[in-house]
Amino acid sequence: VDECLQGRCEQVCVNSPGSYTCHCDGRGGLKLSQDMDTCE
Repeated sequence: VDECLQGRCEQVCVNSPGSYTCHCDGRGGLKLSQDMDTCE
């Protein structure tokens, strides 16, 4: 199952077995917020 297809991440999603990780592109100082899904 590709968890990234569920659209949880605001920007970049990296799928891994049984999980996923969100990443932010860093432009404008954006970083991953505490909810681990959105960028701030």
